[in-house]
Amino acid sequence: MSKLFKKPSMLQKYSEQKDDKPAITKGEELIEKYKKKRVSRLICLSDATGSMEPHWSAVRKILVELVQRISEMGQFEIHWVAYRDYDDKRTLIEKSGWQNTSQPLLNFINQIRCIGGADTPEAVEYALSIAANDDKATRIVLVGDAPPHSERDYKAQSKKLASLHRPVFSFVVGDDPDTVRTFKEISDITGGVSAKLTSINDILDLIAITIAEDIGGKSSVEEYLKKYDASRQLTSGGKDFAQKMLNKRNPQ
Repeated sequence: MSKLFKKPSMLQKYSEQKDDKPAITKGEELIEKYKKKRVSRLICLSDATGSMEPHWSAVRKILVELVQRISEMGQFEIHWVAYRDYDDKRTLIEKSGWQNTSQPLLNFINQIRCIGGADTPEAVEYALSIAANDDKATRIVLVGDAPPHSERDYKAQSKKLASLHRPVFSFVVGDDPDTVRTFKEISDITGGVSAKLTSINDILDLIAITIAEDIGGKSSVEEYLKKYDASRQLTSGGKDFAQKMLNKRNPQ
């Protein structure tokens, strides 16, 4: 064979292919990955009465890790809302505003003081109305240890959220049967899932899994479960909740 028509070497072939297809940067890979996922905008409604102090203390400790885990899954914004009861008047509702980094959320949570709550129920239905009237929200998390006021019709707010396709994922602190029942009703009506916080450490996984499902559906929940279970960073409550999410029926 003439040297003029010598077959190209493997190195030459690789070089030609490399020239035809420019290298993709890490940032471009993330952009392509996120194109297939939607932005999750979660409102976290948290009871801030006296009995909930351990919950808020736990959130202060895990918030930076929570935001880091969510950032690895996709784009998000979180709006934290502290609610109490009607007799608290000026401190009935406190809001963080929409945030996508940990520091503003941490600043908000650090200034929350858990007060009031001498009686049950609490203003759960009012907190739900905040979520129903916010045009940005895509998912709602509800955390508390006391039920809503039955006479103020929490079911009406739940039905409004259902009509807006904003499921409520409710997490019960403690064993109060009325709270267990009503929080489950709220989640059932809106198309969400209700779970019990068996440990305050569960809150990291429960919120992260809720946002994972919003960002990328069940495949994102499976990715989260695989990653953090393998590294033994997943709580037992988080593992149980992930299975509930995977078994959840999508709305028709």
